[in-house]
Amino acid sequence: MKKRKILSLVLSVCLLIGLLPAQAAAAPGEAASYAVYVHGGTMTRDGTTVRSGAKFPAGTVLTVTLDESLFPGHTFAYWLGSDGTQVPQKSFRMVVDRVTGFSPAFSDLAGSFGEWRELERGALCTDGVLYVREDSAQGLKEYRFERGYHNTYTYERLNNEQHTIHCSACPYTDVNTHGWNSGEVTTEATCAAEGVKTYTCTQCGATKTEPVEKTSEHCYGEWEIVKEAKNGEAGYRRKICPCGETVESYYVKAEWLPFYKEHNVKMRKMDSRSGYDQYERHYNFTDAEGREVSIFMWRRINVNDEPCYVVMFVDDHSGGLQPIYLRRNYAKYGGNYYNAHDWAVLDYAKDTDEYLEKISHMSLFGEKGLGSYASLTDDAFTRWESFYNQYPRSKENWYEDYCYTRTETTCLGYDCWKYSKAAENNSYSIYYIVTKDGNVCLEYYAGNERYGNYIDYSKEMYYEDARPEGLTEGSGEGSLYKWKQTHCWVKEIGTTAENEYSHAINTEFTPAPPEHPAGYRLSVDHAPIYASWNQTYEALGSGFFDYRHNFDIRPVYSDIQDYGGYNGDYHAAILHALDGESRPEYRFVRWEKYNWQTGAWEFFSDERDQKVNYVEAAKDALGNAVKDSDGKYIYTVDNRFTEAAGIRAVYEEVTYHIKVNGGYYQISTGWNEWSKEKYTEGDVKYGTEIRINYDSSDIPAGQEYACITDAAGERLSSFTQKIQADNEYTIQYQTQTEYFEANAENGVVKKDGEEFSGGRFPIGSTVTLTTEGNEGYPYFKGWCRVRYGSGKGDGKYYTILSTDTTYTAEITKDYDSRQITAVWSDTDAPLPEPQEPNWHNVTIANGFARAYYDGIAVSALRVPDESTVIAVRDPSLKREVACWVLTDADGSGTALEQQPYADDGNWFYISGASEGDGKYGGKGDKPTSGGSPANILITGVLKQYCIHTCTTCGGCTDSADTCGVTKCTCTTEAKPLPTIPTTSYLNSILPTGITLVAVEVDGITANQSNPYVSYALQAAEGYEVDKIYDISLQDASGQKYTLNDNQTAAITLTIGTENARLIDEGKLVLIHITDTGRVIYGKEAKAEQRAFDAVDTANGTVTFTTDSCSPFVLARKAGVSVKGKVVSCNGNNDFTVTLYKAGSDMVVGTPLTVSGNGTVGSTEQEFTIPNVAPGEYDLVVTKSAHLKYTVKNVTVGNAPLDLTTMTGKAYQTITLLCGDIDGNGFINSTDLGIILKGQNYGKSTATAGDKAADLDGNGFINSTDLGIVLQGQHYGKSAVSVNFGG
Repeated sequence: MKKRKILSLVLSVCLLIGLLPAQAAAAPGEAASYAVYVHGGTMTRDGTTVRSGAKFPAGTVLTVTLDESLFPGHTFAYWLGSDGTQVPQKSFRMVVDRVTGFSPAFSDLAGSFGEWRELERGALCTDGVLYVREDSAQGLKEYRFERGYHNTYTYERLNNEQHTIHCSACPYTDVNTHGWNSGEVTTEATCAAEGVKTYTCTQCGATKTEPVEKTSEHCYGEWEIVKEAKNGEAGYRRKICPCGETVESYYVKAEWLPFYKEHNVKMRKMDSRSGYDQYERHYNFTDAEGREVSIFMWRRINVNDEPCYVVMFVDDHSGGLQPIYLRRNYAKYGGNYYNAHDWAVLDYAKDTDEYLEKISHMSLFGEKGLGSYASLTDDAFTRWESFYNQYPRSKENWYEDYCYTRTETTCLGYDCWKYSKAAENNSYSIYYIVTKDGNVCLEYYAGNERYGNYIDYSKEMYYEDARPEGLTEGSGEGSLYKWKQTHCWVKEIGTTAENEYSHAINTEFTPAPPEHPAGYRLSVDHAPIYASWNQTYEALGSGFFDYRHNFDIRPVYSDIQDYGGYNGDYHAAILHALDGESRPEYRFVRWEKYNWQTGAWEFFSDERDQKVNYVEAAKDALGNAVKDSDGKYIYTVDNRFTEAAGIRAVYEEVTYHIKVNGGYYQISTGWNEWSKEKYTEGDVKYGTEIRINYDSSDIPAGQEYACITDAAGERLSSFTQKIQADNEYTIQYQTQTEYFEANAENGVVKKDGEEFSGGRFPIGSTVTLTTEGNEGYPYFKGWCRVRYGSGKGDGKYYTILSTDTTYTAEITKDYDSRQITAVWSDTDAPLPEPQEPNWHNVTIANGFARAYYDGIAVSALRVPDESTVIAVRDPSLKREVACWVLTDADGSGTALEQQPYADDGNWFYISGASEGDGKYGGKGDKPTSGGSPANILITGVLKQYCIHTCTTCGGCTDSADTCGVTKCTCTTEAKPLPTIPTTSYLNSILPTGITLVAVEVDGITANQSNPYVSYALQAAEGYEVDKIYDISLQDASGQKYTLNDNQTAAITLTIGTENARLIDEGKLVLIHITDTGRVIYGKEAKAEQRAFDAVDTANGTVTFTTDSCSPFVLARKAGVSVKGKVVSCNGNNDFTVTLYKAGSDMVVGTPLTVSGNGTVGSTEQEFTIPNVAPGEYDLVVTKSAHLKYTVKNVTVGNAPLDLTTMTGKAYQTITLLCGDIDGNGFINSTDLGIILKGQNYGKSTATAGDKAADLDGNGFINSTDLGIVLQGQHYGKSAVSVNFGG
């Protein structure tokens, strides 16, 4: 009962803590380390035994050795690696690069293994998972490794060049360069300033900019008048660019207003492009009330049923808005007839100047799309002005340079200049007739260019106050009737005017504002307007009210009785706002009406369908209009227009609410590109594409992704969706499934009566199968597990599970159990026994080999015929590999194949006997027949550097050619290494004529770039080099002599009395750099040192025995030891101590891994880092499920540093805080949640899903582990960082 209460209390505390905000994860920053398991043997690192399951930094070289005492009486066959690698030697070396396991296999001991179980899961997705299965009765194990992959990434800007990449399912973090898009110009370049082009990273969204070169085009401001153009004289003006560049020019101004005021002007415009002629007539006069009346008539002839338009504006000089009126006669378009209307309100203007501006630029007749405007004031009068001012003119009479001549003439009674250009180069002539005192163009002509390359128009302009003389009666040519078809004119200025037309209509109009306008203009937004016949207007969008386009005149009866008891539907307009019809991405909000006085839009209605400009009459029960006692119709609604109306529909973008349960969505930012942000709920615009996804951390334990369903429960066919409605999506999970594969040899497999080859099924479920043989194969051999090897014959190994044609299989995680084959035969003979393949034992010298491109790198391999072996260099060797040589280890050791070294590995093909007669000698020394030898040696030939090495090319500079290495290839002066002869003696009995040659490198520091010196310094890592000696043996001819395998040489070398004394005191050592490492001669009684034969301090010599000759280095220890003490939890796990260069991420030396001591609960262990050079370091201690501990700016001098003696300092005992199970750098509710998972809590460590949750190392995950997390010194804490000396 007491335990239950405690657990209940802990759970309550955890629940409350879970409400606290989570802290952000810290970047790991430490080098990757991997666990290595060895069963049935021992594992050593640099001669020190390490435990199975310990973790080592990537690149560590380990030695694995069989413990034969564990399997007495059995014959060793090979080591089996977790990736399938087979090693035929009892002891071998391997390189750590993943979670790995090795176990021995025996030729006379077959295992009966249980199910696979997870043993170790890497910290990162790509670290993979190691599984193990056991035969406990016989003491056997097997390991299997499965590589993992990162799920989805998030990206975050790091700096201007890089961003960080984070896996959403593990602590993986990397740095990569930005992936910039093609960029867009965000600031345009000018001649005065560079522009800006902005690039965006398609992954993290970071931006960068680059300048856009200044343009050669200037950005001038407005013209500044220096001398005003007037009275026909050219003026002078200038404009200035921000860069200071100035343009000055002559200019002219067409002073046409006097030609318009108090005049009537008729203009004919002949357009040879369309074949239509356009007539305009303008009147301007002051009426009896002092008002300025302006009338503009327009008609295009040569067009059937073309209407005539008359525009009128009466300026009362009040400065307020006054109507612009429009009058139109009968017209016909596309088979539809449109009635004429009298003065209707078209627009508004404040004065005549604004009226002239509007008729010069607006499409007055945009209701039919004619696009016409008043050409007289906008084009005709100002034609010469436009041509003259088209470009800056540096002189007044610039036109002479363009072959124009100027002559005097008269036109319409005005003194004029005629600017003419004769036809040339197949072009037509051009002329302008311009008034001398005002530069007003009265006539212009330009013919078409020949061949139709450029088509222009010609037109004439002239004044006329009356109709032509000589018009005849009747309707024939030259008759008044015909003339009236194409002309509009005012009969008598200031009184009335006759509107000439082709159909019955009022024959006169009064040039004065009507008492009751015949109608009012209606403009609806800027959407297409349907014919007034239709009476329905549709609008979409919230664009500006454009007075130049899209309007119609809606008639209005001034006397409501004229509607005759009807509702005026013919005059009405029905406004319909599109919503969810043709453009469902918009939602109607309201109608707005334009206020002519304020120039603002105001609320009109929020109902989509609106009826305007109508009346409604009272009706009786029979639907007849009702009259009052005076006999007049009664109207209940009067909605007639009283002014021109501009109405627009206002819309908003449609958004829909989206929610994703168990995952998130991202919004499309481009083709196959998605937003950095992830959303679980929010509003999304209609039509937006989203991608629904989930993180692997979202998947409940024991389950897997199944599908995505929408709010209706329907399964989605794609992760991407285009949003068209509110929706709630749910990531559905199901019991974890595995793929079950069923095959048949000479038959078929069926499930539920249908042919079946495989599918996914929940773990723990069963699948029942049946089988039938093909025709001619009546004998069923059974349901079998088939393993494919490289044996002779077909290489198949059959294990019969059942001989019944019906078979029920249980779905498990075990890969082997999920593959089955139904075997049928044409005979009743038993299945053939598998034949052992032809194996090849491959040994690697000075390197390692992989059995396939991603195999474990080992020093020996066992591979079958038709395999590929990949040779890679030994990372522990300082000397580079020059080439790889494959030799026959069975015979005389003949070299069969040689390949130059490749950084990514060298591939060697191991051929089978069926491929030939077993000999090499084909093209490129490849095996041509018979196959590769049974035993193969692949040797990495190390690069040779002699004392004569050239600093420039690395070749030998010795002209005698005695070294046996590549000669210097320098075409200019070679740079040999300077040396000093050194006295030395050979004390061994060697063949006659063998002599000893010893020299000292003269100037190590000055020659560090020389390959020979660089190699020697690298090989002596961890030591400070005082001198480098080259010692070699030569025969009588002066050629290099190499000691045989059974030979040694005793050498006495003169090093000086002081150095001999330091060696005798153990302060100096002599390091022999060999092909495979180094041999250290010294006085200290250490396992890695070899004793001198003699040290003569009086004569300054040392004597030693060696089996080879190569560089010898006189050196002293490069540093001192750094000692410390660590307190942590769970002595079953190792901890790592890493030195970084202070304030950086640069690792110094090799991280020190300290194996656990097996203690349960709190444990205390010491560490010592040897040979630390003087300097400043950051010392970092890490351990699984603990927070990182950093001691910053540790100062190392010339004496050993012992942190444990520094009383009162926090780092005297480095205490690691326990509880960071997920490794995010914090101890918080997430870690509690991991312990409390159903797959963890109350489970043994061996069966738990998260083994790291066993914080105390007692083999169980329980309340003790919860208590460790909840300790006050642990919970809520982050990584510890202290300053050395502080």
